[in-house]
Amino acid sequence: MLKYEKVANLLEKRIQYGDYTVKDIPTERELAQQTGVSRITTRKAIQVLIERKVLARRSNGQLEINRQLDNQNRRLQLAFLEPAFHSLYNDVWRSPVEMAADKMKASVRPIDFVHWDDPSIPEALNNFDGVFLLPIAEDFSPEIIDTLKNSQAPLVVFDNDLTEYGIPSAFIFPPVYVQRLLDHLDSLGHRHIDCLNTQPKDQMCVQRIEQWNLWRVKHGYKGRLFDEPVKSYGFSWIQAYEVMGRLLDRGEFTASALFCTTQSVAIGAMRAMYERGLKIGEDVSVCAANDDGTCQYLCPSITCLKKPDILPHITLCLEWMTRGGKNWVGPLLLKSTADPVYIGETTGPVLKKP
Repeated sequence: MLKYEKVANLLEKRIQYGDYTVKDIPTERELAQQTGVSRITTRKAIQVLIERKVLARRSNGQLEINRQLDNQNRRLQLAFLEPAFHSLYNDVWRSPVEMAADKMKASVRPIDFVHWDDPSIPEALNNFDGVFLLPIAEDFSPEIIDTLKNSQAPLVVFDNDLTEYGIPSAFIFPPVYVQRLLDHLDSLGHRHIDCLNTQPKDQMCVQRIEQWNLWRVKHGYKGRLFDEPVKSYGFSWIQAYEVMGRLLDRGEFTASALFCTTQSVAIGAMRAMYERGLKIGEDVSVCAANDDGTCQYLCPSITCLKKPDILPHITLCLEWMTRGGKNWVGPLLLKSTADPVYIGETTGPVLKKP
């Protein structure tokens, strides 16, 4: 293969994978430096892509992707907007998006953002064919709501419900499911169930705490809320470890069971319990309101709201995006209908007092 053909194929591949969706295509000189060939070679490569109608040249001479390219030959360019602080929970959402996109010959570009005013957000909303948004652990500001409502690209929000603004939303751990988790503790005889939260206070955590409290009051059971959230991008499991250690050392934790707002919180709390000689699942039961896909593989396995198969929901969203965000089918709120509770080794019958 000739050098200019290799450069042309490289550039076309980058275009297919969305490398130039939110940034300019390199100039002939920049491309020559990147590929280690002469400007004459890059010029020939660019001309090949112009003739293929992959690229077009603006009146000022700058290159751009040819948006008039036949849709049958063009890959759908999707953005996955995610918090810059990576976690396994991000993968819970991104992996099925990438799997579904691959089947539909679409490209997914992960884009990190740090805060709601991050310029990466409007850039993605205005330049991609579709956007999936996994929110940060902060409340939606009125400004970001307006930005999302006015998105040029079809938008789907994960792990939050923005359907009141006409935005399709996918909930795999609806807060109301917390009550099913607590019902399991009830069936084991637990009547004193505390709640621990060290996650940043976003909408989801607040609603999980509310569900715990509503359920507790409804049943007339005892329970205390220990709410010491870290700041955004902090380590919730370290905070949970420290908080639970302090509570145990002071004798302030006396419940037979602990409901944790996330899996990470449960992991930190259980470590503190273990170091103080408590047997998880016997001396105290612990459960978590979510699952990053690893709960059943931990030792002990954690009773939780388990991760469902969301691939069908993602596929539905992608089909809508291929239609340019037109003719959404079904309710805007997508949620799993499967039994949400995974019963692990961290919960057991309440110990009878001698």
